[in-house]
Amino acid sequence: MELELELPRPRCCLRVVTDNGAAFKSDAFVSGQPYLEHIRIRHYASNTNGVVERFRRSLKHEHLCQRQIANAAELADEVVAYLELFNEVRPHESLGQRQPLLVYCQDPHRFGG
Repeated sequence: MELELELPRPRCCLRVVTDNGAAFKSDAFVSGQPYLEHIRIRHYASNTNGVVERFRRSLKHEHLCQRQIANAAELADEVVAYLELFNEVRPHESLGQRQPLLVYCQDPHRFGG
């Protein structure tokens, strides 16, 4: 099943939640992306980042560990492929077995869009 959806242009910021790792501390992380709002979790409170941690575990066990990846370029390609699968194809129990992109496009205001 292939989704042919056009994402609405965000009227307000989309939130990106990250930990406080070095890669995310710089303001350059979201500079040039005016539609992104960068939210950092509290120090030493990794449980507040549970959704991201669950996604990373799914990425690793459902996708990356199933493939032989030779280099960083292939790894980047596989992460992009999994993001498409995760958001556009894979049903999510928490969304009533619907895909995140479909849910977002039906009601972008629900997510701050």
